[in-house]
Amino acid sequence: MPSASGTVGLFGCSGYLQVGLSEVVGVERATARTSAAWVRTMRTADTLLASFDDDEFQVGVANLEHLPADRPITHALALLALRR
Repeated sequence: MPSASGTVGLFGCSGYLQVGLSEVVGVERATARTSAAWVRTMRTADTLLASFDDDEFQVGVANLEHLPADRPITHALALLALRR
């Protein structure tokens, strides 16, 4: 996934300037336990999950399973605004 600074640099070559950047953190209702179960179920149905080889997939699921079972899953999103 590209960084915000990398994206600014790429678009900067075409005359775009950064005018804003906000980091948004979300908390899912799912926990580590329910996320691991969902990922195992969706392994062959979800095209993103299918892009991981078996070793990568197993490492990711193991990482989820080693978290406290009731820990909420969080994600971060960078909202970047550019202008020309």
